[in-house]
Amino acid sequence: MPQSKAHMEATNRYNAKAYDNLRIVVPRGRKAEIDAYAKKRGISTNALVNLLLRQELGMDEEAWKRKE
Repeated sequence: MPQSKAHMEATNRYNAKAYDNLRIVVPRGRKAEIDAYAKKRGISTNALVNLLLRQELGMDEEAWKRKE
């Protein structure tokens, strides 16, 4: 069942308060490779980027989610 307009607006308000947005730029043609790699691992591209950032910064998932 599709989400109602009110539900989508509420979700957007929550996301605006709870999350920051990043825009990343990759060389042309790499996006498809990244998407395929994430899909192969069974995760979204966003989850893959978050995983790689957490690993690079040496944080576990709980530390990553905490606002410091």
